[in-house]
Amino acid sequence: MTTARTLLWVDLFKNPLRARVQANHHVQHLAQLLPRVTQSLLDCSWMLTVFQRKALAASDHPVSVVPNADATRMGMGTGVENATVLHAPLTRRHSLAMYLPSAVPPEISPHGRDIRVAGVAAVALYSNSCTVNSARRFLFHHPEDTPLTGFDLPHPRDREVAVTAQLWGWIPEDDRQVLLDAGFGPEDLDALLE
Repeated sequence: MTTARTLLWVDLFKNPLRARVQANHHVQHLAQLLPRVTQSLLDCSWMLTVFQRKALAASDHPVSVVPNADATRMGMGTGVENATVLHAPLTRRHSLAMYLPSAVPPEISPHGRDIRVAGVAAVALYSNSCTVNSARRFLFHHPEDTPLTGFDLPHPRDREVAVTAQLWGWIPEDDRQVLLDAGFGPEDLDALLE
């Protein structure tokens, strides 16, 4: 391996590229996707659940995305267009579930495409479970309610995805040796991912 290539490899690991995304790019991307996402949501079957006694919590990431089993089997990710259900608490007494038309539970489908149903304890428990599992840093509920009783509440998460793979093993042996010769080892790679 040439000295120039060695230095390039070492420099990439010691000073990794950092991409900075400007808010304008994000907003432009959202604007481009808005018509398609809107149509996808309008194509869903909507179910508004109204609770009389049970209460719902909310979080800093209120929408729960239920993966589509077929898409998961094919190795696809889950998003607005292929999620089995998008679920969100709207108030302490209302939740909204938006189902893919093919995923509407059989006990609900005879009632029409968009329906309003009375909430039961099992649905409140499910909604609050989704809320707890979707939260990143904050959970909220009305001071007169106790919707989170019985849940093991998670610690705040600063990162969406944790990398637990041993990435050093994925680097070809010759390239690992170049890094080792330059004083860059597996622990240095792990530190970059923290």
